[in-house]
Amino acid sequence: IARYETSDKFLQAHLNEINKAYTFRCYTACFVLMRKVLENLIVKILRKKYPENKKEHREKYFDFNRNRTHDFNILLNNLKKSSKDFGPEKKLVERIYKLAKEFKETADEMTHSLYHIATKKEIDEKNFQYILDLIKELENKMVAST
Repeated sequence: IARYETSDKFLQAHLNEINKAYTFRCYTACFVLMRKVLENLIVKILRKKYPENKKEHREKYFDFNRNRTHDFNILLNNLKKSSKDFGPEKKLVERIYKLAKEFKETADEMTHSLYHIATKKEIDEKNFQYILDLIKELENKMVAST
Protein backbone atom coordinates (compact mmCIF):
# COMPACT_ATOMS: atom_id res chain seq x y z
CA ILE A 1 0.00 0.00 0.00
CA ALA A 2 2.95 2.35 0.61
CA ARG A 3 6.22 2.46 -1.30
CA TYR A 4 8.57 5.40 -1.00
CA GLU A 5 12.30 5.28 -1.60
CA THR A 6 14.05 6.93 1.32
CA SER A 7 17.23 6.71 3.34
CA ASP A 8 15.40 8.07 6.40
CA LYS A 9 15.19 5.08 8.73
CA PHE A 10 12.31 6.57 10.74
CA LEU A 11 10.22 7.30 7.66
CA GLN A 12 10.98 3.80 6.36
CA ALA A 13 9.94 2.30 9.71
CA HIS A 14 6.61 4.14 9.50
CA LEU A 15 6.07 2.96 5.93
CA ASN A 16 6.79 -0.62 7.01
CA GLU A 17 4.30 -0.24 9.85
CA ILE A 18 1.66 1.12 7.44
CA ASN A 19 2.15 -1.88 5.19
CA LYS A 20 1.88 -4.29 8.13
CA ALA A 21 -1.24 -2.57 9.46
CA TYR A 22 -2.85 -2.76 6.02
CA THR A 23 -1.85 -6.42 5.55
CA PHE A 24 -3.37 -7.34 8.91
CA ARG A 25 -6.51 -5.26 8.23
CA CYS A 26 -5.84 -2.67 10.94
CA TYR A 27 -7.28 0.03 8.70
CA THR A 28 -7.89 2.75 11.30
CA ALA A 29 -4.31 2.40 12.55
CA CYS A 30 -3.18 2.45 8.93
CA PHE A 31 -5.04 5.71 8.28
CA VAL A 32 -3.55 7.40 11.33
CA LEU A 33 -0.02 6.30 10.36
CA MET A 34 -0.54 7.45 6.78
CA ARG A 35 -1.61 10.87 8.04
CA LYS A 36 1.54 11.03 10.18
CA VAL A 37 3.75 10.19 7.20
CA LEU A 38 2.04 12.79 4.99
CA GLU A 39 2.47 15.44 7.65
CA ASN A 40 6.17 14.68 7.99
CA LEU A 41 6.69 14.67 4.22
CA ILE A 42 5.04 18.10 3.95
CA VAL A 43 7.46 19.36 6.62
CA LYS A 44 10.33 17.83 4.65
CA ILE A 45 9.22 19.65 1.46
CA LEU A 46 8.89 22.98 3.26
CA ARG A 47 12.27 22.56 4.96
CA LYS A 48 13.92 21.73 1.65
CA LYS A 49 12.33 24.70 -0.12
CA TYR A 50 12.88 27.14 2.73
CA PRO A 51 16.28 26.61 4.38
CA GLU A 52 16.55 27.13 8.11
CA ASN A 53 18.97 30.05 7.82
CA LYS A 54 16.10 32.59 7.93
CA LYS A 55 13.45 32.86 10.63
CA GLU A 56 10.74 33.69 8.07
CA HIS A 57 11.56 30.41 6.35
CA ARG A 58 11.37 28.36 9.55
CA GLU A 59 8.04 30.00 10.40
CA LYS A 60 6.49 28.12 7.48
CA TYR A 61 6.90 24.83 9.34
CA PHE A 62 7.92 25.62 12.94
CA ASP A 63 5.80 27.17 15.71
CA PHE A 64 8.24 29.14 17.85
CA ASN A 65 5.63 29.82 20.56
CA ARG A 66 5.02 26.10 21.12
CA ASN A 67 8.57 25.05 20.21
CA ARG A 68 7.43 22.36 17.78
CA THR A 69 6.36 21.80 14.21
CA HIS A 70 3.13 23.51 13.18
CA ASP A 71 -0.13 21.58 13.19
CA PHE A 72 -0.81 19.75 9.95
CA ASN A 73 -3.54 22.18 8.88
CA ILE A 74 -1.15 25.14 9.16
CA LEU A 75 1.55 23.22 7.30
CA LEU A 76 -0.87 22.49 4.46
CA ASN A 77 -2.06 26.09 4.30
CA ASN A 78 1.55 27.32 4.24
CA LEU A 79 2.31 24.88 1.42
CA LYS A 80 -0.67 26.15 -0.56
CA LYS A 81 0.22 29.81 0.05
CA SER A 82 3.79 29.09 -1.05
CA SER A 83 2.88 27.21 -4.24
CA LYS A 84 3.92 30.14 -6.45
CA ASP A 85 7.45 29.90 -4.99
CA PHE A 86 7.78 26.47 -6.62
CA GLY A 87 7.71 28.04 -10.11
CA PRO A 88 6.92 25.46 -12.79
CA GLU A 89 5.97 22.94 -10.08
CA LYS A 90 3.15 25.18 -8.76
CA LYS A 91 0.40 22.89 -10.11
CA LEU A 92 2.12 19.82 -8.65
CA VAL A 93 2.25 21.51 -5.24
CA GLU A 94 -1.42 22.48 -5.51
CA ARG A 95 -2.36 18.88 -6.36
CA ILE A 96 -0.38 17.54 -3.40
CA TYR A 97 -2.09 20.12 -1.18
CA LYS A 98 -5.57 19.16 -2.34
CA LEU A 99 -5.09 15.40 -1.94
CA ALA A 100 -3.23 15.69 1.38
CA LYS A 101 -5.93 18.03 2.75
CA GLU A 102 -8.68 15.55 1.84
CA PHE A 103 -6.69 12.71 3.37
CA LYS A 104 -6.04 14.70 6.55
CA GLU A 105 -9.71 15.54 7.02
CA THR A 106 -10.76 11.89 6.78
CA ALA A 107 -7.93 10.74 9.06
CA ASP A 108 -8.78 13.45 11.62
CA GLU A 109 -12.39 12.32 11.64
CA MET A 110 -11.30 8.76 12.37
CA THR A 111 -8.84 9.85 15.04
CA HIS A 112 -11.38 11.93 16.93
CA SER A 113 -14.41 9.68 16.59
CA LEU A 114 -15.03 6.61 18.69
CA TYR A 115 -17.54 5.43 16.08
CA HIS A 116 -15.54 5.58 12.89
CA ILE A 117 -13.67 2.38 12.15
CA ALA A 118 -11.84 2.59 8.83
CA THR A 119 -12.49 0.10 6.06
CA LYS A 120 -10.24 -1.23 3.32
CA LYS A 121 -12.41 0.57 0.77
CA GLU A 122 -11.86 3.92 2.52
CA ILE A 123 -8.10 3.38 2.52
CA ASP A 124 -8.02 2.29 -1.12
CA GLU A 125 -10.18 5.20 -2.27
CA LYS A 126 -7.73 7.74 -0.81
CA ASN A 127 -4.97 6.34 -3.06
CA PHE A 128 -2.16 7.02 -0.59
CA GLN A 129 0.46 5.69 -2.99
CA TYR A 130 -0.52 8.28 -5.61
CA ILE A 131 0.04 11.07 -3.07
CA LEU A 132 3.43 9.57 -2.17
CA ASP A 133 4.33 9.42 -5.87
CA LEU A 134 3.44 13.10 -6.33
CA ILE A 135 5.53 14.07 -3.31
CA LYS A 136 8.48 12.04 -4.61
CA GLU A 137 8.10 13.72 -8.01
CA LEU A 138 8.22 17.14 -6.34
CA GLU A 139 11.25 16.17 -4.27
CA ASN A 140 13.07 14.96 -7.39
CA LYS A 141 12.28 18.18 -9.24
CA MET A 142 13.44 20.26 -6.27
CA VAL A 143 16.77 18.41 -6.25
CA ALA A 144 17.15 18.82 -10.02
CA SER A 145 16.55 22.57 -9.82
CA THR A 146 19.15 23.22 -7.11
